[in-house]
Amino acid sequence: MDAQAVIGVIAAVASVLAAILAFVGTRGKTKSDAKTAMDQRIDAKMATYVEKLEERLDSADQRFIELRAVVRAQEEEIQNQANTIDAHEHTIRNLREHAKRSNRREKLMIQYVRELRDHILNQLPPPPPLPPAEIEELLDLPDEDTEPA
Repeated sequence: MDAQAVIGVIAAVASVLAAILAFVGTRGKTKSDAKTAMDQRIDAKMATYVEKLEERLDSADQRFIELRAVVRAQEEEIQNQANTIDAHEHTIRNLREHAKRSNRREKLMIQYVRELRDHILNQLPPPPPLPPAEIEELLDLPDEDTEPA
């Protein structure tokens, strides 16, 4: 083979080797560039997703604060109603006790009036029968013992 053919073959082999080396060299860079681009897209999507999540979290926190205020107001209202109910129950209890005392006093008054009427009708001598202690304050009797003149 002559020198020109050898140089041509060497140049051709060198060109193929240079092409292979360029391919192998850029192949890694291309993979790296592709991976970097994919990472950037993933980071952008994640940033958008995290931002939306933070907005939803802020919105949920605000709604929670609003609902907690509403619940506290309702709890206060319930407590006020419970206090009112307790006061009404106490008043009802007092009225029932007063009604029982009033009924008992009425019966005692009727009994005393009957005894007093019988004493007068039977013309019994003084002193007249004494009223029961429970109804004495209702009769407004004088403090001193006085006999009719």
